[in-house]
Amino acid sequence: MSYGKVVLMNKKNKFSFLVLLLGILLGVGFSLPAQEATGVEGQVKGYEGNPMVGVTVEAKSNRGGGVYQATTDEEGYYRIENMSRGSYTLRLIVDGKTIFQLRGVSVRSREVQEVDLDLQAELERQKKSMSKEQLEQLEEAQAANKKAKSLEATFKQGMEYLKQNQYSEAITEFEAAAEIDPTQFAIYANLGRAYASANQADKGIGAYQKAIALKQDEADKAALAPIYNNIGQLYLKQGDIEGAKQAFQTAAEMSPESAGAFYYNLGVTLYNADQLTAAIDPLRKATEIDSERADAFYLLGVCLLSAMEYKLERGEMKMVLQPGTRESFQKYLALAPKGKFAQQAKANLQTLEAVIPASMSVKNKK
Repeated sequence: MSYGKVVLMNKKNKFSFLVLLLGILLGVGFSLPAQEATGVEGQVKGYEGNPMVGVTVEAKSNRGGGVYQATTDEEGYYRIENMSRGSYTLRLIVDGKTIFQLRGVSVRSREVQEVDLDLQAELERQKKSMSKEQLEQLEEAQAANKKAKSLEATFKQGMEYLKQNQYSEAITEFEAAAEIDPTQFAIYANLGRAYASANQADKGIGAYQKAIALKQDEADKAALAPIYNNIGQLYLKQGDIEGAKQAFQTAAEMSPESAGAFYYNLGVTLYNADQLTAAIDPLRKATEIDSERADAFYLLGVCLLSAMEYKLERGEMKMVLQPGTRESFQKYLALAPKGKFAQQAKANLQTLEAVIPASMSVKNKK
């Protein structure tokens, strides 16, 4: 299970960065030398000097004429042809938003003129006229943007390694992402998955606990239920039964809609630890919540059978079943007539019919 996405930028920093750049770049206006042309072409470069791939370049007539568009190729080049003569404004559009515009591009006949859009060069030109305070704001926004991009790339690489079952590599990427921003729930949740898959239970529990700590102030705790379930599984690997019991119980309380699975895990944990009487309650809850979970009925039957009581009657010791013992085995066979416990369930029922009258039972103890 994946645990969402990292938050790439602080909203305030991201807003400041975009407002600052848009304020600088959207006001740019200068004329190019008039040339004979029927279109424009050029290369688009971003703020870091790299070609911008797959972005839209729009040419709009300044006299109410046509609008023309092109998309940059893998090297950042675009070409717009068959344009009417006149003056145009070129806009660079990313995700539906204009991030740069160049006014006063004059288009004449019979040639395609070269018009490069270099955001880095334009930003450097604009910086010369900025105040000290503006420069500081720009540098702060650029640093936040760089951090966000680095975090996004590192987290995505970690997720890709996790998808490919390359757990050591995934751990390296998620740990690096946590160093960039230690406040991200998704980073620690997926780091826990990577550690768990790499059989590093201690570190997996530690990463999951950090993820939980980051969610403590949020109203919706349901997202933590799978984390507690995973912690329970890791405690089982370590042989820590009490830790596993507490983790599964917490998971069930946090996510009632998934509680059947979590109570079942708790019941199995107790069953495997030979704590059969203690396993009765969570297994009973698991069957009540999920009436199609066959194995839960079989294990419940076994636990109820182990809790059978003995009663001295007229000098003779008689066995008294806990209520629901027979019914649990019968329900299992109805759900899984050829299941892995089918033969044992049938044998248990035959034995019960042979030695214990169906009318003998005692009330469940609380």
